[in-house]
Amino acid sequence: MNFVNNYMQPLALAQGALSAELSLPDGEYTLTLADSTSVATRWEVLTATVVSGIAALERGLEGTDDQPWPEGSVIYQAVTAGVLAGLQQQIADLTARVTALEPVVPLHPGELIAGNAFGGYAYGYSPDGLSSISPIGEIGEGSTVIPGGTPAVDAEGEILELVWYNTSAPYLRLAYRDPTAGTPVPAFDSFTLAGFVFAADDAAVYGGFEGGTAALQWPCATNPLPEGKHSFSFS
Repeated sequence: MNFVNNYMQPLALAQGALSAELSLPDGEYTLTLADSTSVATRWEVLTATVVSGIAALERGLEGTDDQPWPEGSVIYQAVTAGVLAGLQQQIADLTARVTALEPVVPLHPGELIAGNAFGGYAYGYSPDGLSSISPIGEIGEGSTVIPGGTPAVDAEGEILELVWYNTSAPYLRLAYRDPTAGTPVPAFDSFTLAGFVFAADDAAVYGGFEGGTAALQWPCATNPLPEGKHSFSFS
């Protein structure tokens, strides 16, 4: 599709005519016919494929009719609904292709994308089998509660769940791999999450987990995990 600025010329055109002389460079254009330059009462949208000043026309487009245009009529280029819809579709198609081609950037260990479940009952992340929020959200692969530790999947210290529960007594729960589950001694003194600091000494042991998993919880009246990406660290 070609575009030109401020193009308008007088044109008389019979109904059904499929060619016209147009003062346009070679190319394909979407044009509009009108019965006046200032007080038009009817219009017709058409496409014109111009070669050496002669245009092959496709008439009556975008819901308009192929009509007769007597002396005093004009043809001009304006942005039509069809042109805009075509551009929007091209952008949508390109966006979809780019999204499909670009690799997904994984979360950095120590980052969490919080989800929301049950209309505000729970925010955060838990994999299948550990929490009612499952499987909403995402956590940095292999993130560990061991300060300075190397993140590793299935290793001791790997974080399995980080969820804020909005119950009658709101609390934050952290679950991680620990072979001493049942009587866990955290490897960290505190952890920081979205500006909130949680001391290990303030945590209560939360039961209900098996297979070498420790679960701790802290009273937490304010949601530290609204939907979106958050960072955390242990010390």
